[in-house]
Amino acid sequence: MQINLKIQDNFKKDGSPNGYIAKNVYFGICSVSGNQARTDIVGQSRSEVKRKAKTKEEQFKNNGNTFKKKSTLSIVSELVDHWFTHQYSNEDVKPITVKATERRIRLYIKPLLGSYKFDQLKPILMQTKVNEFISKNKDRLQQYSLVLSTIKRIFDYGVSMQCLAVNPMVYVTLPKARKKKSTNNEVDHYNWDVILKIKDKLSEFTTYNDEVFAFCINMLIHTGMRIGEVLALAWDDIDLDNRTISINKTVTNNDKDIGSPKSVAGNRVIAIDSCLIEVIKDFHKKQNAEHLRVGVGKKDIVFYNIGTGKWWRYSRISARFKRFCVMHNFEYLKGVHCFRHSYATRFIEVGGNPKNLQYRLGHEKIEMTMNLYVKYSPENEAKTNENMFAIAK
Repeated sequence: MQINLKIQDNFKKDGSPNGYIAKNVYFGICSVSGNQARTDIVGQSRSEVKRKAKTKEEQFKNNGNTFKKKSTLSIVSELVDHWFTHQYSNEDVKPITVKATERRIRLYIKPLLGSYKFDQLKPILMQTKVNEFISKNKDRLQQYSLVLSTIKRIFDYGVSMQCLAVNPMVYVTLPKARKKKSTNNEVDHYNWDVILKIKDKLSEFTTYNDEVFAFCINMLIHTGMRIGEVLALAWDDIDLDNRTISINKTVTNNDKDIGSPKSVAGNRVIAIDSCLIEVIKDFHKKQNAEHLRVGVGKKDIVFYNIGTGKWWRYSRISARFKRFCVMHNFEYLKGVHCFRHSYATRFIEVGGNPKNLQYRLGHEKIEMTMNLYVKYSPENEAKTNENMFAIAK
């Protein structure tokens, strides 16, 4: 191909002469990006510009019609590992996010696409593999959506690393996901009368470990906090004089570490009620007495585990709650997270402001608060409607 050079005078920023330049010289279509390969060529003489252009043309051809440095990666699994290391080397990434992504890669992405070479990722293959994956996971909408979005991110990275000319996921047609319809049988919160009965049963405990469990459940009931946030509490986070709790950390990585809350909105200071204040005071006295009895001294961790020297594990609280429900004939609603849903629903039932609830729950978006946590209450709807027109009379 004959290179078309339009050589002209070149100038510095101050307007003084600076040799010659051929601007935007075209060398062909880049085999990596699929775009036009163009560049400027400068020299102190016209002949130097022509010589450099000739050298540049040879480099382009000898490198496989590209100026770009070729990637040393050859198959998808290598790209996945490269992306994962690049994406999660940042210390700010939460351990739980790293663990979830690693699991997604190990169980789904590598078995699905890991052995393929980049030049095999044709539209027909990608559509077939995605259809195969969706068919096996059609009842797990959230899981397959996360996997496919992760694959897209990996291939976007592959394009930036020049392993791929274009992201092959752009050619894939995804089926319209059918969301599972909710029914009245899907209950994830307790009505308030049940909450009061649970509190009554908790008050009957007398052994120290039972009282730790009871105190944890009371904290969940009265605050709407996440279980990880409750278990990570230090006594310095609880200000009884100002009647507040500072939420600034959470138990993460399968209960092994303390990390920051789920989001920026997760850092918050919430008010606590008079009833909970008395519960806190009572438990603190019992804890100090127990620590004195076993000789460990005072500890800053609220849910201190004498056996491990760390905080209580979520799995221990969850298993204990399941046994508690069986023992006292309460319906078990998929773990202690149900108390967060119960709190949110009750907060709105008694006339709480949705924005205040969003803040207390630590949600960045109010849609999360209202759509996932607050539940429809026909009794409260009727009562509110009645009150509206009673006021108008």
